Amino acid sequence: MKNTYIPIEVNKQNKVKTWYLDVTNLGLEELISLKNELNGVSVSCLDAIIYDRTCSSAFMHQIRKERKQTGKRKIQKKIRRR
Repeated sequence: MKNTYIPIEVNKQNKVKTWYLDVTNLGLEELISLKNELNGVSVSCLDAIIYDRTCSSAFMHQIRKERKQTGKRKIQKKIRRR
């Protein structure tokens, strides 16, 4: 996985400095909570990272697989009830 850094503006002694935060190892929930705390350019960077992680083919394949399995369970429960 490539390193992913986002710019964060920090106010320090009436000066605005830009720090770069490494979000490579953060999970999806952590990224979303971080997005809610920040503003400015950082939010659009986090949106792009979240979109990239949720729309990747491996992630979508896992979601489809889970949905297919839960659908099979629902059908099996209906058949057993009859």
